[in-house]
Amino acid sequence: MAEGELVNLRDADGITAADALDAYLGALGELPRVEPAIARVRAHAEVHVAQRRALRTLGIVTRVASPRRSEIELVGQSGHSGEVSMEKRRDALAAAGEVILAVERAARDEPPETVATVGTLAVTPGALSVIPGRVTLGVDARGIDSGSLDRLDARIRAAVSEIAERRGIEASVRVVRWGEPVTLDAGLVRAALGAAQRNGIAATETWSGAGHDAQHLAALVPALLVFVPLEGGESHTPLEGADPADIANAAVVVGDVMAGVAAQPL
Repeated sequence: MAEGELVNLRDADGITAADALDAYLGALGELPRVEPAIARVRAHAEVHVAQRRALRTLGIVTRVASPRRSEIELVGQSGHSGEVSMEKRRDALAAAGEVILAVERAARDEPPETVATVGTLAVTPGALSVIPGRVTLGVDARGIDSGSLDRLDARIRAAVSEIAERRGIEASVRVVRWGEPVTLDAGLVRAALGAAQRNGIAATETWSGAGHDAQHLAALVPALLVFVPLEGGESHTPLEGADPADIANAAVVVGDVMAGVAAQPL
């Protein structure tokens, strides 16, 4: 993310990421800021537990999705839940329900690698006996194909516009983050697949719908991302697990690849 885009990210208290960064750097006082010696880095390798149960072998990632996040605001009119007739209502939360389903439908019409989630919902005034007058939704869309993400965005915007007009409410869509999918280094992918084959380790090309360090470092150095099959429950929970043998196999593959990189002339 570009530094200028930090003003678009806010926490629950309304503080922007740009302000938080300035406050953090200011608190460092006289400590020197050390820039990373990226020129000395030949390649980056990352091993991560896969976040899809379907992966049964080591996964050599070729492409990583980047989230496109937006905030949808719907503004209707509040009123007493017992005094405003149904035909006179401009219920922002009812409209939000339609928007949520429209987001789901739009994503289902795209390839399976493209997904969209409404993960946050803020309702105002948020009282049981008051018709919601304002609702803000947070949408997280991800995919590995830019064209698919563009279509998804267009369909969501069209749906929001249609729902708002039909229900007599105001609507706006604000982009919070706009990213593009990242293709990882093809040479390192080939090297990893070759290393797996030489060592008798089952491996396959795959993709990642979740973000990883490798996708950011790929803009600076060749990057490799290797997935270890997920065991147990959900990823990033206490139930997450991986077979130690799979972890060892990933280490063998990465070690083989990095040794090959180190042996190449500068």
